[in-house]
Amino acid sequence: TLAHDHTTVYTGTLSLTTHPWLAHHSVFDTPILPGTAYLDLALHAADHTGRTTIDELLLHAPLVLPENGGVQVQIIVTGSDQSTVEIYSRPDGDTGDWTRNATAVLVKDDAEPGLDLTGWPPVGAERIDLGTAYDRLTEAGLHYGPAFRGLRAAWRRGDELFAEVALPENERADVADFGVHPALLDAALHGAALHWLDGTPSGHSNLPFAWGGVRLHAVAATELRVRVRLGDTGSLSLEAADPTGAPVVSIDQLQVRPVAADQLYAGSAKHDGLYRVEWSPLDLVPAAREVWAVLGDRTLYDELRQTVTASFYEDLTTLTAAISAADNAADNAADPVPDLIVLPIPTHPSHEPDDRNPVGAAHVMLEHTLHTLQTYLADDRLADTRLLVLTAA
Repeated sequence: TLAHDHTTVYTGTLSLTTHPWLAHHSVFDTPILPGTAYLDLALHAADHTGRTTIDELLLHAPLVLPENGGVQVQIIVTGSDQSTVEIYSRPDGDTGDWTRNATAVLVKDDAEPGLDLTGWPPVGAERIDLGTAYDRLTEAGLHYGPAFRGLRAAWRRGDELFAEVALPENERADVADFGVHPALLDAALHGAALHWLDGTPSGHSNLPFAWGGVRLHAVAATELRVRVRLGDTGSLSLEAADPTGAPVVSIDQLQVRPVAADQLYAGSAKHDGLYRVEWSPLDLVPAAREVWAVLGDRTLYDELRQTVTASFYEDLTTLTAAISAADNAADNAADPVPDLIVLPIPTHPSHEPDDRNPVGAAHVMLEHTLHTLQTYLADDRLADTRLLVLTAA
């Protein structure tokens, strides 16, 4: 709790290493935090602040989980009678701005759950074939790995969908860390996700963006009986119970909306997980062997000539004189205009540094370098020749 009245901040880190099951929830091949995980974070905040209900939770930007590294998460809870929750994130190690991913309003509501799912399977409901269910969701951009493939059976009766969902055995060890494990609650929505596929625009996936009236009645569930009532386009209400029919969680309203891949990426461009290295092939063209001219430093010349074609000249004046002589010679004379001139500083042999007068030596060095640069720039024959000024450490 901060010094400011009625403000509490929770911090943590999420990554595919610390929470491997998150890698099993991808949209358009990008792992993002599922909407049910935001619910769990907000429900934890509600529990710590004496609230019982998420009156409203809105998702503003996806939280992309990078392949390497993690994401810092900050949850800010403010207010007394009615608490507001803000969920922020930024890449681990980043000190820049935070991205606001979600906001919520928490209230205290002592209403008793009214669901009754003791009679099971539901009378009068028609069983739904789930043989290709997850293949169809994958084709629509919703890829669920084993941790999220919890839909075991489904039925339909009018505008009601019923389902049995279960958390895989290997994901149950940490179930007590959650109100309802996000993978389990996400699976409870997969029947509706399948129902909405037919009305979703091509190249889009339906993602939750607004939740209302979310109440947690029991914790640590590993299996659920689910009843979903379909509302207007892209909306539903949900009630879920354990295998005995005892209430676990209820959601008065959930609204989804179709999202395209470019919208998802635009909302999370700060995250490195959306940047990929792509190599473009280039046609290889053999490079012509360059000719270098080394000025004034014979030791350097002896080293360079082992790996490149090089000529030695005392200074640039000597080089330009050689070029002039070649211009006046026969046509078959070798062209002395180099591709690169190497100008070492300050070891020109005619201007050795003077340790007794370093200021004077510096002036001599600068004067010599300036004269060389002026000569180089003034000679049109060197217009295509590069100049490398090599300074000593």
